[in-house]
Amino acid sequence: MKNVQKAGRSSGFTLIELVIVIAVIAILAALLVPTILGQAERARASRGRSDTARLAQAVARMRTDTSNSAAGCLTVLSNLSAASGPAACGTLSLCNTASPGYICWGGPYLLSTGNDPWNNAYTASEDPNTHAVTIHSNGVDGTSGGSDDLTYIQ
Repeated sequence: MKNVQKAGRSSGFTLIELVIVIAVIAILAALLVPTILGQAERARASRGRSDTARLAQAVARMRTDTSNSAAGCLTVLSNLSAASGPAACGTLSLCNTASPGYICWGGPYLLSTGNDPWNNAYTASEDPNTHAVTIHSNGVDGTSGGSDDLTYIQ
């Protein structure tokens, strides 16, 4: 008997099968990438909201220590982390050197004030009538007044 080979296909993948698999992978990637990138931006916004609340709490602690006598220096955020005492706050003494019962600065209230998640500086302002301090981040675009701004009023 003679060995006769059957004419047939080899056991590999065809070009069409490979193209279809690559197309399916590309479609799935196109659907998932925007979702993943959106999560990163939402995480930055969440961190910004947390940071503004943390800064406002530090301002509140400083206000408690100083009994509002240092109202102008509450908006200088670097004062919250100044180990040597607040700058531009008049004659405000450090609490560890002040006489008992006197108004003093008991900071630092934070290790550092840092920048917002988009690497812009936080700003603070104080309402002269209510003495409410507003902590503000300009958000993604870095300009004030956009829908992406983060504001915390304390």
